[in-house]
Amino acid sequence: MTHGSKIDGPAAGLSSLADLRNELLNAGPQCTPADAELFTGPDDDAESDAARHEREAQAKAFCRQCPAWAVCLSYALAVRPDSGVWAGLTADELHGLRVRLEVA
Repeated sequence: MTHGSKIDGPAAGLSSLADLRNELLNAGPQCTPADAELFTGPDDDAESDAARHEREAQAKAFCRQCPAWAVCLSYALAVRPDSGVWAGLTADELHGLRVRLEVA
């Protein structure tokens, strides 16, 4: 999906990813660019499975406290990430959720 394209699903009332991103930023997310490694992992791919699971658990706990969670989830479902933790879900968990929503 490209920037500016139409979106469907829970965010269908918004005309583009840009609109959804702006709504997310205006919702007051508690994460910042300084938190990126918590949600995406280290740049060097040297993270062990145990370290990744621990980091993802911390990221998910961080997301559970966030006032922008619902908007973040809509954004994550629209952008279809292939890695990281978004709205308290891993990319694989988001994919599974999206599949279930499309079937429903």
